Amino acid sequence: MNMTRRGFGIGLLVAGAAGTQAYLQLQDTPLLQNVTKLTGFVGGEKIGFLGNPATIAALRRQGFELAARQAGSVEMVRQPELLKQNPEFLWPSSSVMVEIAKENQVAVRRSQVILNSPLVVQTWEPIADGLEKGGLVKRAPGGTRMIDLEALLKAILASKKWADLGVGNL
Repeated sequence: MNMTRRGFGIGLLVAGAAGTQAYLQLQDTPLLQNVTKLTGFVGGEKIGFLGNPATIAALRRQGFELAARQAGSVEMVRQPELLKQNPEFLWPSSSVMVEIAKENQVAVRRSQVILNSPLVVQTWEPIADGLEKGGLVKRAPGGTRMIDLEALLKAILASKKWADLGVGNL
């Protein structure tokens, strides 16, 4: 009888190991996982990230497959021909674009800043001086100029002229 118990125990151990191995082999297949497919627009700087095999695999492990098409941040939140495609997600460049989307009656169910990197705006001294005079640029400690990007984007979207922004010589 001891031999039978021992054989049964070894059999259970082997069956458990085989079952675990089979699960590990099949866990990324549709057989064991419901995959939610989403289509939407992302900025061009994110296309490489979403096309990376490691990113694709990580999203798949979480149950998602993305069909991401490239569009500019302003276009994806303002252009009717893009919005008529009923994207299931948008990944614009900033939370400012989310606010512009809401202003354009885009139904935003949820928004979250998940990647945030500084933007660098390079220009000539007279333009930087004018934007500072116009209140769109402030000096940080150490002399670095910091632009109020939200105010600048709103001015651009409102079709403001350079003179309206403090740069009268253009």
